[in-house]
Amino acid sequence: MTTSFPSFLRLIDQIDPKPDIGSLIEEIRSLSHRVAYPETQSEYFRWGLQNHIIRLNQLCHTYQRMATWYNAHHAADMAAERAQCLQQARVLLAGEMNMGRAIQINALNSRIARMDAFIQLKTIADDLPPVRELLPPALLTT
Repeated sequence: MTTSFPSFLRLIDQIDPKPDIGSLIEEIRSLSHRVAYPETQSEYFRWGLQNHIIRLNQLCHTYQRMATWYNAHHAADMAAERAQCLQQARVLLAGEMNMGRAIQINALNSRIARMDAFIQLKTIADDLPPVRELLPPALLTT
């Protein structure tokens, strides 16, 4: 089930808390609009336009990586990965706490939260739209 981008945005707004991908999409859409229409931006923005373009390319690359992973996995795969992370966190919590373990546990908790958001998103959208659907038409012609 491929979802049109506007309806996809409405679906992703239903998820609370908003997944990383939702914030990423908002940032891509905002920056891409500003880059596509620099004449409407401040002088300071125009001075750094090349840096903004580089940042936009990085954001698009990050989104594409996440979308590729998301589209290639089923909810069951995500649930299995979540369970594996949860098990690793339990093992780490069973031992004596130190800075290294705390960092590992924090990373696992972040991954578990991401898996939860992706699983919830997977129930309403099988695939993430391609990055070109995030960009304004003015950027697609250049």
